[in-house]
Amino acid sequence: MHILIVDDDKKFCSTLKKILDKKGYEVTAVPDPLRVLHTAKNGDFDLMLIDHRMSPMTGLEVLENLRKEGIRTPAIMISAYVSRDTFFESRRLGIVNYINKPFSMQQLEELIENTARNMKKE
Repeated sequence: MHILIVDDDKKFCSTLKKILDKKGYEVTAVPDPLRVLHTAKNGDFDLMLIDHRMSPMTGLEVLENLRKEGIRTPAIMISAYVSRDTFFESRRLGIVNYINKPFSMQQLEELIENTARNMKKE
């Protein structure tokens, strides 16, 4: 499974990439939300992990731009807080699941595996 990580926290992005690499995933990490579109267009990704609160764009803005370009890769939103409005908007844009910060790697792995299983069923 090829995973695209989008998070403007470079240390978090790098650490998450290293851990998921060791677990056998193929991972591309992009710490700059402005570069995501180019990376997503030129890669064959099965899943995206997108942080909600980034600068200069939020995760929802990143996802909306990707959708406008026809990129339909399923995504998991990473967030410390999700409002009701954010939840409904993210569902409209194709967020398939959420994980709240802080989280354990076991929680993230289970979520990735469950998401992959559900994608295969569709």
